[in-house]
Amino acid sequence: MYKKGYGIIETLAPLHVGASAGEETGNLNLIFRDQFTRTGIIPGSSLRGRFRADSRQMKGDYEGWYGRDSQGKNKPKSEDSDEEKTEDKPKSEDSDEEKTTDSDRANKTTEGLVKFEYASLLWLPIFCPGQPIVRVTSPALLKRYYRLNRTLPEPNFEPYTYCPCDRARVPHNKQLFFNLGFLPLKKQEDTLKDYLPEIVEDREDYLLVVVKDKEIGTIHDMGLYRQSRVALKDDEKINDGKGFFNVEAFPENTVFIFPLAIKPKTEMPDPWIDFLGEFNGNAEDKDMKELYFGGLESVGFGRTKVMLQKSSQSVVSVPSEVLNIKPLSDSWQPYDLDHYAQELANRYRGKKVLGESHKMRMTVAYGLERFWGEPFRLDGQKEKDKADYWRAVWSETAQILASAGITLPDRQIPPDNTQEIQKIAKEIWEGTEEEKKNKTREDILGDRKVALMVLTQFCDCLVWWTQRYK
Repeated sequence: MYKKGYGIIETLAPLHVGASAGEETGNLNLIFRDQFTRTGIIPGSSLRGRFRADSRQMKGDYEGWYGRDSQGKNKPKSEDSDEEKTEDKPKSEDSDEEKTTDSDRANKTTEGLVKFEYASLLWLPIFCPGQPIVRVTSPALLKRYYRLNRTLPEPNFEPYTYCPCDRARVPHNKQLFFNLGFLPLKKQEDTLKDYLPEIVEDREDYLLVVVKDKEIGTIHDMGLYRQSRVALKDDEKINDGKGFFNVEAFPENTVFIFPLAIKPKTEMPDPWIDFLGEFNGNAEDKDMKELYFGGLESVGFGRTKVMLQKSSQSVVSVPSEVLNIKPLSDSWQPYDLDHYAQELANRYRGKKVLGESHKMRMTVAYGLERFWGEPFRLDGQKEKDKADYWRAVWSETAQILASAGITLPDRQIPPDNTQEIQKIAKEIWEGTEEEKKNKTREDILGDRKVALMVLTQFCDCLVWWTQRYK
C-alpha cells in the first residue's frame, strides 16, 4: 500500500506554468487550467521534473525516487565511473552478456517510488480596494484539500462565507468590490482560517472568502498577473519586429496543494522519513524548501516555498456558530462595464467626441474631483458635445455604483453656480449628508476608492470601443 501525503506550495513571485510563445494561443502565453473550475494548475509532470532535477543537483538518489529515463538521460557519467571503465576492457565477441550490457543499461527504464498528481489552486489573492488583498477559494477547491488533510472537519462552507482575520477589515455594507464586479459577504465563519495552511506567514493579514464554484473561474482570471514582453534590437531600445508576447501568471502569495504517494520498500519501513531527508538534505527544516517552477525564472518568475506533509486519517468534528448577515446582493454581480461602454460609444460616435475617451483615461488618474470638474472647463470653451459626453460617463458610473450600494454625487448644475460646484466637490471626498449619518469617514473613503477603480475600468472599456468605432 502506498504511503500517502501532500504538498503545499506558496508562490513567492509570479508563477507561469503553461503554453510557450508561438503555440495556438497566438502571442498570449496562457497557464494550464483545470477543465471544471477553470482555475490554474501545475501539472504533476512539472512537479516531478522539478523535484527530480533538484535531487540530481544535490547528488541524491534521483533514479531511485523518481525513476530512470530511457537512454540513461538521468544518470550523468563521472570521469572514474565503472561504466566508463568497462569500455576500456576488451570484450569477447562470443559473450552475449558483454554485447548487450551497455545497450540494456541505456534503454532500461525504472519505476519511481514517488507519484505526483497535479497541484490545484487552494487560495488566490485578489486586489480589493480598502483591504487591499482578499484571499478567495471555492467549495470544490476546499474539498480537494480536505481529501488530503483529514485532520480538518469536512468543509461545508456556503458561498460568500468569510473569515475576518485579525488585521483584515470587513466593509461596512458587507460587500467586496473588485475591478470587474462585486459580491456579498453573507456568513462569518472563524474556522475558515484553519483551511489556510500554516506555511503561509501572513495568515492573519487578509480577509478569506468562499465564492461559488461557477464564479471562481471569472474571479481567478481577474486576479492573474499579466506582463507584456518584447525583444529589442541589440543597438537600440526599439522593437526588432519580432518576439512580442504577453504572459499570464499566478500572483505572489497564491497557495496550491498537490497529492503525492510513496511506494514502500522492504528496506524502508517508513519511506517518508527517507524521502524528507532526500527532499531537503541536512537542513533543519526537513519538510519545507524553496523551489523554482515553470518558465521565465531568469526574469523573476517561479520562486515558491514548498512544504511536504504526511497524510493523516484522523477526523475532527465540525461545528461552529455562524453569523448571518443580510447583504445588498445575493451573489457575484458583474458591473457590465463593457456593455455600458459600448452603448455610450455608439450613442456619441456621430458627434466626433470619442477621442475624449483617451483624455478620460488620463484624467481619472488624478482623482474623482478632477474628472467630475472637466465638463465645466469644456463648457467654458464652448465644447458642449464633449462636455455632455464627460457628464454621461460620470452619470453612467454613478448608476453602476448605485446598484452596489455606493453613492456618487450626480446632480446637474449650471457652470456658473460656483457655490453648488464647491458643495459637490466637497461631497465627492467627504460624503453627502446622508452618507455621513450612516457611515464612518473610513467607510466613505473606502467607497470613493471603489468608485475610482470602477471609473478607471470604465474608461479602459471606452478606449477599447473608441478604437473599434474609429
